Amino acid sequence: SGTTAIWNVVNNGTNPPIPPYAGSGQAKFNSFDAAPGHQSRLISPGLDLSTASDPFVSFFLYHDDEWLSSGDSVYLEVTAADSVAGPWTTLAGYRRPRTNPGWSYEIVSLAQYVGVNRLFISFRGVSQYGNNLYLDEVRLADSAFHDIGSTTLLSPAGLPGVQSPSDSERSRKAQPPSFTGLALQEEPLV
Repeated sequence: SGTTAIWNVVNNGTNPPIPPYAGSGQAKFNSFDAAPGHQSRLISPGLDLSTASDPFVSFFLYHDDEWLSSGDSVYLEVTAADSVAGPWTTLAGYRRPRTNPGWSYEIVSLAQYVGVNRLFISFRGVSQYGNNLYLDEVRLADSAFHDIGSTTLLSPAGLPGVQSPSDSERSRKAQPPSFTGLALQEEPLV
């Protein structure tokens, strides 16, 4: 136990061994290797909700039935601050272990942020040294299922196989997300 907590993109999961929910990639938080209490964020670029009517984020989260006493968790958080430094507000939290393993479909309303012209969304993984956490098919949409903008998730320079975007790319609108060729912004929070 003891490596730093990070998010990355993998084709097939390990600990537990699972394929992506869809496509050829999924986001992985390495709680199997990270020391208990270590955290890291997966952060969207700034999203423009100024014309949204009922925005939400949806995603699939994998739960497994191993290490049931290890409360590895992921928290969906947002900030309307000028940068990803926050402060962050927790909208929902999910524990990895479950006696009935499989993918769960989650939807979280962003309605309270209608009119905000720059909102960052974060998945904050927290390790308790159990199995890894996996996310797939992250979507940002309005209730009418219109794409509201971004969501390539972004990364600092040097993350293998991932582009490092400029500041202007962080706030512009992009295509709906896919974990195939995903770009991450990964922020360790020890």
